Amino acid sequence: MSVATEASGRGRELWVGVIGVLATVICGIVAVAAIKEARDWVRDTVLAYWLRGVLAILIVLFACGIVLAIWRTLDLKSTKTKLQVLKSESERLITQNSRLEVDFRVAMKTRDEAVEESNLLKERLSYSIPYQKENRKRWGSMTQSPIRFGHLAYKPFLKYDDKDDPCGLGVDWLRQLLEFSLRGKSVRIKRFDDRGDWSNILDGLIKKDYDVVATPLFATFDRSKRVAFTAPLFFSNVGLYVSRETSSHNAWNDMTADNMTVDKMKSIIERAGKLRFLSVEGEISEKLAAKYSDKGSISSFGSSKTLSSLFETIADSSDPHCALFCESFYAEIQPLVESKNVVNVLPWHQILYPVCFAVRLGDYQLLNLLNIRLIQFTQNGDALRLLEEVAKADYGLNAEDVRKHFVAEWPISTDEINTEVQRRA
Repeated sequence: MSVATEASGRGRELWVGVIGVLATVICGIVAVAAIKEARDWVRDTVLAYWLRGVLAILIVLFACGIVLAIWRTLDLKSTKTKLQVLKSESERLITQNSRLEVDFRVAMKTRDEAVEESNLLKERLSYSIPYQKENRKRWGSMTQSPIRFGHLAYKPFLKYDDKDDPCGLGVDWLRQLLEFSLRGKSVRIKRFDDRGDWSNILDGLIKKDYDVVATPLFATFDRSKRVAFTAPLFFSNVGLYVSRETSSHNAWNDMTADNMTVDKMKSIIERAGKLRFLSVEGEISEKLAAKYSDKGSISSFGSSKTLSSLFETIADSSDPHCALFCESFYAEIQPLVESKNVVNVLPWHQILYPVCFAVRLGDYQLLNLLNIRLIQFTQNGDALRLLEEVAKADYGLNAEDVRKHFVAEWPISTDEINTEVQRRA
């Protein structure tokens, strides 16, 4: 029972006692006044002999009542003081508890930040790869061993001829970079027999089946944990392709340079409606889908699935609508994109990736040789020049069209591209 409740009970007891005494006295007076015999008895007996004694008793009782009332009042005042002290103590404890809650939230935030930083550090440490030195003595012996290359069909960089031999820009670039006389000996390149695909092209490099991948690849962070990349030949534009119906949503109007962050792109994609992101295992479509969408919205296909077939799925899909991150050059030569049934909703040059040759980690001799040769190769513009020639011969594209998809430097504006095209013309 609380102090306040106890004090309230004592107050009620006091008033009940006082009222009871007064009621008894009043009832006696009324009885004496109403009954004749009682009046006579009182007059003859009580008034004569006991009046003074009764009056004295009443006075004593009244005095006791007053003393009791005063004592009770003083006790209630003391209880009130105690209640005020307890109230002040309660308010102090509430204030202290509020401060402790704030301190606890700050401590929890600090702990979460520390855990996040620790996890980030662990992640970075897990990404660190010990230095691996590989010295195959390619150019120190009397006989030169050929440099073997792996290959993967991907337009416009590599294709296969009638004899199933790899050919195209990737192989031509490697020959220009590596087939030359070194210390009086010819450096030769030789193809690996089996074709690669997106799921195993890097595995063959790591297992030393070949020394370099002839198909230029995007240098991504995840891939860089497994293989080494040369300096970039150029940078390639990536688009986000959806059906014509899906592209009409107003949310895509917010796809501007200022909104090309991961969080903003995710929110724009969510506002555009429920999308199912298509991807091929190991290809850039898989990486970007994981980066800019939720895991549950991704449909990943095996490496045997061709990118060109995914555009048919996008054009035919209705519920949910499908989307695909794809290198814009590859996408724009697809019939469904040319006919505008599949549309890119990203601004030009908002997602650019370096296009490089991949070599094995630790093969610093080959990596350094390629980088040294690439300095002159890229300064002269040979990579883009050959790419423009192939694009014109195979796809009927002019230099301006090619430089929408591939740029020599990153970042670069459309005005700079047009200026460069005009200068070269």
